[in-house]
Amino acid sequence: MRWLANILSLLFPEHCSFCGKELKSFESLVCESCLEGLPKVKSYCKRCGSLLPEESPLQKGSVCGECAGKKIYLDEVKPVFKYAPPISDWILQAKYQGNFVIARLLGRLTRRVIVPFLE
Repeated sequence: MRWLANILSLLFPEHCSFCGKELKSFESLVCESCLEGLPKVKSYCKRCGSLLPEESPLQKGSVCGECAGKKIYLDEVKPVFKYAPPISDWILQAKYQGNFVIARLLGRLTRRVIVPFLE
């Protein structure tokens, strides 16, 4: 089935949602240069994923005041993107318009960004 995907990508190549440039095989929704423009999370609580102010004295992956005294049965949360356009628009399309293509592309985009965190 992978061969079919390769043939389709040759016939109907994907393009970047921002600049329109043809995407490489490992890219999804946006090209590498436009990926930098997406609203990424810089400072967050590692327990609940809440965004912390960027000028916060807490470092990325610290625990916020809400979670400090609570027992939470979760090792760590790693939010990748802020819920802001265009990410929020894509999520709404996937959720409410049943756009499974965008949902799959969002999954691929998230995997592309989060893998370096896991290594």
